[in-house]
Amino acid sequence: MLTRLQEMVVPWDPAPLTARREAALRALIWPAISLTITLVLLVVIAAWNSASTGGAALPFLVVFFSISVLTGAGILAYGILRAVRAHQELSEVGQGAALQLDHRGISTSQGHADWDQVQAIVTRPGGLLHGPLLVVEHELGRDEYPVEGLGVLPAGLESSVRIFSRGRHGVDLSAIED
Repeated sequence: MLTRLQEMVVPWDPAPLTARREAALRALIWPAISLTITLVLLVVIAAWNSASTGGAALPFLVVFFSISVLTGAGILAYGILRAVRAHQELSEVGQGAALQLDHRGISTSQGHADWDQVQAIVTRPGGLLHGPLLVVEHELGRDEYPVEGLGVLPAGLESSVRIFSRGRHGVDLSAIED
């Protein structure tokens, strides 16, 4: 016997974002070690060079170590930005339900909006420092959810939106399709 599905609760799932944050933090270890070794070598060679040549710096060493330090610092800074952004995305994940769909409409953090009040449900692509977002635009405002923090796959959410809205709405997945 088939029963009619009355609602769909989309839960928060922090596990993928936690894994991304932990990976970003682990990725900081080797750039930090590499930069530290480079700086120590720079100090040692500069001290040796100063003692052996009376303070005249070798231009090659100055250029080589400058490029090496700047590259290492840039890689480390990018890694720090990735870790900070991953932590921010994880902090956006709540407890319990992120969204709730039923035949009347969609409930978001701003309240319940009937299907007639929903303008669009779309995905936005991820950027250099963040993952893709699910954006719900309705008369109450605009809600953004990190796709990786939702407990359902985007295609499952798209199907559910179509079913509950009786075909009036869907989730535009074009921004995250590969």
